[in-house]
Amino acid sequence: MKDITKIKIIIVLVALLVFFSSAAAAESKKATQNTQQDDYVAVYRWWQPTDKDWISIAENEITDKQMSSWGYKKKQFQFFASKTNGYDMVAVYRWWQPTDKDWISIAENEITDEQMESWGYINKHFQFYAWKSKDPDMVAVNRWCQPTDKDWISIADNELTDEQMHSWGYIDKHLQFYAFHSIY
Repeated sequence: MKDITKIKIIIVLVALLVFFSSAAAAESKKATQNTQQDDYVAVYRWWQPTDKDWISIAENEITDKQMSSWGYKKKQFQFFASKTNGYDMVAVYRWWQPTDKDWISIAENEITDEQMESWGYINKHFQFYAWKSKDPDMVAVNRWCQPTDKDWISIADNELTDEQMHSWGYIDKHLQFYAFHSIY
């Protein structure tokens, strides 16, 4: 009888151990997913019709209220970038050109700081990190130029067609980096 009781106790203990191990593993996986998702930042594109200017802004970089007060409209999701640096990543910076009233997002080493300053751009500001190489779940982000009003825009491949960009007078499509369209 004592042996049967011992076996029952061992079975109950093993069952409890398996149950709690599974629960702990599930919690660990959930925490890892939340941490990974917390590492991403949504990037949005805004339009300023008076200055004919587009700007890409990482979430919480500038408040929606401030953007609206500057006359920006049509906030639209673009992609997810990273808040932290890692393997095969590049920093992305925002610059301001006060004469043309133009913002531009430039990946590190895409155009030198000296060149940007010679074009009159100032106030270099870190925005986020992006990827140099494409993962199957990523989209390419390209920089386009509108020479008539000296505007630059960064557009993810899934946002607008090349035909639409050309119809608006944009030229010189140039790959900047890769980003995730979805993180879920």
